[in-house]
Amino acid sequence: MSEETANYSWVETHRELVKYLAKNQNNQKEMIALLKNLGISAFNDRDADGNIIDLEEIDPFTFFCYIYKFGSQKRLAYLQQIAECLKIQPVPTGESGIPSANAQKVWLFPYKVKRINNEISRLWQLFFDALDDNISDEQFEDILKIRGTGKAKITEALFYINPEKYFPIDAPTKPYLKEKLGINPQFDSYTEYLGILKKIREKTEKPFYELSYEAWKWNSERSKISYWVFQGNPDAFDFETALTNDLLDDWTVTAHKEKIKKGDKVIIWITGKNSGCYALAEVTQEARIKEKSPADHLWKTENQNRLRADIKITHNLVSNPITKEMLENIDELSDLKIGNQGTNFSATEDEYLTLLELADAMNVKGLTDDETAYPLNTIFYGPPGTGKTCNTILRAAQLIENRIITDYKEAQRIFNKNLGDRIEFITFHQNYSYEDFIQGLRPDVNHSGGLAFERKDGVFKRIADRALKSMNDEKNGQKNYVIVIDEINRANISRVFGELITLIEPDKRSHGAIPLQCTLPSGEKFVVPSNLYVIATMNTADKSIALLDIALRRRFEFEPMYPLYEIEGHEIHAVDVLKKINKCIRELKGHDFQIGHAYFMGNHSDLIEGMNKKVIPLLLEYFMNDEKEVKGILESAGLVLENDVYPIRISGLK
Repeated sequence: MSEETANYSWVETHRELVKYLAKNQNNQKEMIALLKNLGISAFNDRDADGNIIDLEEIDPFTFFCYIYKFGSQKRLAYLQQIAECLKIQPVPTGESGIPSANAQKVWLFPYKVKRINNEISRLWQLFFDALDDNISDEQFEDILKIRGTGKAKITEALFYINPEKYFPIDAPTKPYLKEKLGINPQFDSYTEYLGILKKIREKTEKPFYELSYEAWKWNSERSKISYWVFQGNPDAFDFETALTNDLLDDWTVTAHKEKIKKGDKVIIWITGKNSGCYALAEVTQEARIKEKSPADHLWKTENQNRLRADIKITHNLVSNPITKEMLENIDELSDLKIGNQGTNFSATEDEYLTLLELADAMNVKGLTDDETAYPLNTIFYGPPGTGKTCNTILRAAQLIENRIITDYKEAQRIFNKNLGDRIEFITFHQNYSYEDFIQGLRPDVNHSGGLAFERKDGVFKRIADRALKSMNDEKNGQKNYVIVIDEINRANISRVFGELITLIEPDKRSHGAIPLQCTLPSGEKFVVPSNLYVIATMNTADKSIALLDIALRRRFEFEPMYPLYEIEGHEIHAVDVLKKINKCIRELKGHDFQIGHAYFMGNHSDLIEGMNKKVIPLLLEYFMNDEKEVKGILESAGLVLENDVYPIRISGLK
C-alpha cells in the first residue's frame, strides 16, 4: 500500500469506540462478550487456586490489544464487525498505521491469582486521565509496575485511544525516530515521553497516525521478515525426541536457500499419521554447509544434505501439537503449504499469526527478546507445600533458556546443568551475613608472615561478576544469570543485603536509567548487572509480607502461591480432605497457614501415612500443640482419629 492509498478511516472509528468504552467501565463482561462473539479466543483466567476460569474483567487498552493481535486483514474485519455491532460510523475501510499487539502478551495485567493491587482499576484510571490530559509521572511509573505492561506497550495503548495526540514508541518506530528524524527514542518518565512527542512535532507536521504508518513501512522495507513452513518426516528423523530434549537447533534446506534469512519466522510442521504444527521458531543464521548438529544421532535414514539453517524454537508444542484436524475449519490456514514433498515452503504472516494465536489459546507462551518477560526481583510467597521451590527451578530454567518450559524434569536438567555457573542456589538462615552474601575479610590461616586477612567474595558477588562479564562479551552475546534465595525471610535482610538493597532496583543496575555503584569493604567498586535475576521464596507460615522489611517489599515483585486442588497432568490425592482442612485453617488462622497440595501428591499417595507423618505434625506446630483444635480440624475433614494415642494419629476416612 502506497502512502497515497494508505487508509486512516479507522481514526474516527477509534474516536467513537473510545466513547463506548468510557461508558462501560461497569459493564466489562459485556466488553468481553463483544470480543468473544466475533470469534476472538484466549480469555482464560486463573483463580486463587490456580483453576482455569473465564476472564470477567478487562481494561480498555487490553480490549484494543485483542483486536490488533491479528494480521492486517483479520484485524480490519474484526474492527469493521465491532463498528457495525455498535452502530459506529464510519465503518473503517483501512487500518494503516495501527501497531500490532504482541499475540503472546495481549493483556496489560496478570492472571487473577496475581492481581493483588487493583491492576485493572489502575488501567481504567489511566484511560480516563489520558482522555482528560491528566497523566502524571507518578501515575505513569505506577502503571509500569503492573506485570504485563512496559513502556512500548503503554505508548501503543495510548495511541489506540487517541492516535492524534499520542505516538507509539516501539520496535518499528524507535529506529525510524533515531535514524530518520534524529530523535533519541529513550524515555523513563511520562514527562520525557511528552518531550519526544514535542520533538517529533518540531520535525514534521504529519499526524501521528500517518507517521506511525510511515515508520512501519520504512522499517518493514529495511528488514522485511519472511514466513516459512519447515516440514519434516518422522520416518526420517525423530523430531519428537529432538524437541522434547531441546536438541533441534537447525533445519535442512532444500529450497529457497537464498531467501531464508536471519529473523524470519518459521512454522515447524511434522508429517505422518499425527501430522501437525509441533513448534514455532525463528531463523538465527542463514543456510550454510554444516557438518555436525546436536541431534544428528536422531536421523533414522542417512541425511544426504548438509545445507542447514540455524533456528531457535520460540514455542515448543511437542507435548500438545496443533494437529491437521484442528485446522480444517480455519479459513486463514486453508492454503497452508503442508503435506507436499519437500522441507521448505513459503508461508504468510496471517498463517503464522493464526498458529501463534492457537498456541496462545493452548497456553503455550513464548518469551520475547525486546522486553523482559519476568521481573528482575521476584519472591514466591505462600504456605509450605505449595511448590515455591519447584517454581524457582522452573523460572530459573526459563530465564536461562529464554523460553517457556512446561516439563519440570527438563527444567531440573537445565537447572542442574547450570548450577554453580549461571545459577546459584542458597538458603538464608539466622546467621547468614553480608560477608557470606557479598564480600568480607577472612583470616588467612596459612599465611606465614603473621596474622593476615584476605578478601573473600560472597555468592552474590561471584555470580554478579560472571553476569557482568557476560553483558560485556560482544563475541558470545549476553546471557541471563539467576540467583535463587530459598527462605529469604529467615535472615536479617538489612544486614545481609546492605547497600545492595538499593542497587538491585532495575533502574539502578548496570544498564538501568540511573546506574549506581558502591564501594565494597575491599575498596572495590561494584555494580549489580542488569542480566542477573534474583528469585526468592518466602514461607508465610513463618512471617507475613506485612512484617517484611519495607525496603525489601518495595524492590521485589511478589507472586502468591497457595494450595491448588487441580493441576493439569498431575494427581492430587484426597482433594476433598485437603479442601476441608484448609477451610478450617483459613477460618481459624488465615490463608498463610494452609496445607500445600504437595503434601497430597507423589509419594504422599498413602493418605494415612502422609497425614500422620507430615500434615498432623504441621497442624500441631501451627496451633501450638493444641490437640483439641487439631482434632476438631481433622474430624471436620471426615478423618477417623485413633483413640488414646499420642501424638494424634488417624486411621482412615469416615
